[in-house]
Amino acid sequence: LRLISSYNQTEVEDLVDTTRKNQSLGAGVTTEMNTGLEVTAELTLDSAETLNGATVISEDDGLGLSFGVVQPRPDGQIEASLSSRIDNSGRRTSASLTRSFDLPAGALTLSLGVVDQEDEDLELTTRVGYTRETASGTLTANLVQSPSTNDGEAFLNTSVGLGYQAPINSVSSWAADFSYGTAAEFGASDGDARTSAGVRYSRELNTDWSLNAGLRHVRISEDGADSRSSNTLFVNVGRDFSFGF
Repeated sequence: LRLISSYNQTEVEDLVDTTRKNQSLGAGVTTEMNTGLEVTAELTLDSAETLNGATVISEDDGLGLSFGVVQPRPDGQIEASLSSRIDNSGRRTSASLTRSFDLPAGALTLSLGVVDQEDEDLELTTRVGYTRETASGTLTANLVQSPSTNDGEAFLNTSVGLGYQAPINSVSSWAADFSYGTAAEFGASDGDARTSAGVRYSRELNTDWSLNAGLRHVRISEDGADSRSSNTLFVNVGRDFSFGF
């Protein structure tokens, strides 16, 4: 048995001094059966509040529930989850079924679900993830559609990404990635889009110090506004510290 407690407060510097608060308090438990089946359950009291200055604009509270099961399989695992929680966008209830496969040279994850956002139509959620180890490096690909909350509004995010990482020698490697994603309010057909592409070089200078350098291009297209883009060249040197007690 474990206790669950969280509190989040966001203050927006606008004309009406908007403040958004989210808090939850509850308990959860995780148990494993003789068959290897793992069951997790959480029950919380959720509350969300939005204020303009000292005036309460919206307030919502209620019970929150999260339930999940994971069943290992010889070639991966099967996972099912159900969640119903409250935040500043209202109550969001979601359910999903996920199947993961261990492949000879990588892994594959397939997930399909639904999400019911308060006062909105039912939407599908999905996740496809693929990893493949090759003789020269590691290839990753993913497709995700999932909900989120931003500025008190509920969004449905869709993204696709590709990545590749390969060693150069025993102390250095390079990587490249590309991603494209959109974020639209529930029930809206148009939204904002973000495209990102980059390359990175990494090198271990010694046992403690490492060097990272690269270039990243980002293009953002906002609904009803002109597109904008940026190019960033970065070089950084970092060190790992370890402490013994």
